[in-house]
Amino acid sequence: MSAVNRFARYDQVLREKFPGLIPTNLRGAYAVPAPPDNFDPRKASPDELAKHALFSLPAPRHPALAKAWERVFSPGRRAEGWIVPELKPQIGRVHHYFRGPLVQAANGNYVQTAWAGVAIQGSSWTANGAIWEIPTVSKPAEGAGDDGGWDSSSWVGIDGYDLEISSNDGRQHGVQQSVDGSGNASYIAWFEWWAPPEAGSPSYIYQTNINIEISPGDQILSQVIYIPLGIYGINLGFILFANITTGKVTAVILGPPPGATAAGNTIEWIMEAPNGGEPASSLPKFTPVVFNFAGGAGGDPNNPQYGDTLNIQNAVGKVLTSVTLGNDTLTINFIG
Repeated sequence: MSAVNRFARYDQVLREKFPGLIPTNLRGAYAVPAPPDNFDPRKASPDELAKHALFSLPAPRHPALAKAWERVFSPGRRAEGWIVPELKPQIGRVHHYFRGPLVQAANGNYVQTAWAGVAIQGSSWTANGAIWEIPTVSKPAEGAGDDGGWDSSSWVGIDGYDLEISSNDGRQHGVQQSVDGSGNASYIAWFEWWAPPEAGSPSYIYQTNINIEISPGDQILSQVIYIPLGIYGINLGFILFANITTGKVTAVILGPPPGATAAGNTIEWIMEAPNGGEPASSLPKFTPVVFNFAGGAGGDPNNPQYGDTLNIQNAVGKVLTSVTLGNDTLTINFIG
């Protein structure tokens, strides 16, 4: 089956399996409608969740997390907060799998040019997520990137940190934080299912912006899920993005790009200098990024305190970030 026909099959299965999905402006991407008011996804069975294309939402493990879920899923807020997103691909802009060179600064602690945060290898994860506060970004002392400004993204993901590159794709979801040459900051929500471009590839193999309003200081919830549906001969992706501060929520189900392996062999929580870091992009100064309730599902270990820590160094070898680990949490600081 050709790549074009295979992806058309994904579209067909999505429409047949989940008839309530709402087509977005991008082929292969469907918005999940808000569940009915009498439906409580926190108490629903996996089968009941799947009927609403919500899948395995995590049970709250902490009072603050339970409060966040209540804000997102309470019936009154659900009706006014759920949106069908307008999606805007940024062709050529990527956050795909980690690329070297990777320098081991200490056991399990590495420096390179693009990622700061934590990654875990070696299992088979089906979900990853966290709650974090959008950082404030500003001009650093370091020079601008090739684009004339400073750029960063805070995100959670599945796949991407496979040092052997046995998987060729990655699903990531988060917030872009940028500063232009005049010092003006901007903040944009996005997702991506990177895979090598082929005939019939969807445009969301590149960063795809989402029109959900966000501001520095907003608390957000991001979840990325991989859904194996072997009975149909396909696999699916699911993203949930909620601005807990404003109550706005969007959820999207995706057909995989042609050729994506979807191995699920790594999970990550990252503050990134996109497109490989310098010289393409230079990291802005940022307030601490604290990923709370960070954890994956389906694999073990799933707690960031058991992962590898990554820090960003610039083109002259200066380390710009530091990472502190806790139980279900990690903090990324700018130290440039």
